[in-house]
Order: sequence, then C-alpha cells, then structure tokens
Amino acid sequence: MIKKHLIFTLALIVMLVFAVGCGGDNTIIEFSGDSSERSEPFEISNKKTQLRIHVREEDGQGGEESVKFDVFVVPEGETIKDKSDPDVTEHEPESKTITIHKTPGTYILDVRSNNAEWTVSIIEAPNND
Repeated sequence: MIKKHLIFTLALIVMLVFAVGCGGDNTIIEFSGDSSERSEPFEISNKKTQLRIHVREEDGQGGEESVKFDVFVVPEGETIKDKSDPDVTEHEPESKTITIHKTPGTYILDVRSNNAEWTVSIIEAPNND
C-alpha cells in the first residue's frame, strides 16, 4: 500500500514538474490603442519571440479611409528612423501571429496607426535551449 502511494506521489510530482517546466507562452507586453503610440520598455530574453496583432477598423470609420497600421519593435534608445521596415504592416483589419527574430535586450513597440483600433502582444516561448 505504501509502495503504491509512493509511486503515485512520485508520478504526480513528475507530471507537475513537466507541466511547469514546459509551460505555455509568456506574454511580455500587451499594448492597445486607436492612434500612433510608443510602449514602455520591455525585455526580450530569448529568440523564440512572437508578435501577435489584432487590428480592427475604428468604430464608425467605414468607407473611404483605409486602415493604416505599422508596428516597429525597436531597441530601446533607437527610433524608427534607425530601422528601414516595420515588423508588421497592415492596410485592412487583421488578426495574426508572426515570429520575429530579435536578440535578447530591451525594446519598445512603436505603433503607427490611422483609422484603426489595435492590440499588439509580444509573446515568448519558454527558453528550453
């Protein structure tokens, strides 16, 4: 009886350690708005980083004006003038997740937006390298 209890307890511990060690994605920052904005600085600690966007047409703005939406993931201290292309560009409502390749460090999100409501998230997978 004690042996079965011990095996069950050990199996439970192994499952918990595995679940914690192989945890899900880690949202580093979630940033929302309806105009051009810059985020507070945030840390990227590994190269397994994703950029998730959700872009909606601004309420009541249907018609002639199209959505204009650019996201730059910029190292802290630099500006978008130091960077030639945005990490994401959209001209219509869209939701998607892309992988971005950034070295570990401190970054800011610089969002340029017109006629759109948006949410941008930076997500890191666990660093199991």
